[in-house]
Amino acid sequence: MSKKSNKKKDGLPKKKVVVSQKKKVSPTTSRRAGSANRANTSKAPLIFGRQNYIYMAAGLGLIFLGLLLMTGGGMDNPNEWDPNVVYNWRRTILAPMIILAGLGMEVYAIFKDNDPVVAKTDNTIETA
Repeated sequence: MSKKSNKKKDGLPKKKVVVSQKKKVSPTTSRRAGSANRANTSKAPLIFGRQNYIYMAAGLGLIFLGLLLMTGGGMDNPNEWDPNVVYNWRRTILAPMIILAGLGMEVYAIFKDNDPVVAKTDNTIETA
């Protein structure tokens, strides 16, 4: 066997030694926006205007009212079946209509345009 061979007598290759230089470690900085950076940032405008949120709250109120109108209807005597208690006009017609009106109001509130922002115009006249 020659001296230049990378294999030992037992058939395994020699381990290569990797030498690395130590780098100087510098302190790290936080990537999150700190309290000092918060003062410089401006608030992003809301997606919906005030009127939109009022309509959304009214729609949720209508949905909740419709669900309340559907509740109840326990039988006085559990041995008797009275279809007028379960299938009355309030539960089968009125409550679903109010829920649908609430859902319609929610859709209207989402698609309603925000209050228009009036741009300030400069009324100065340029002379040439």
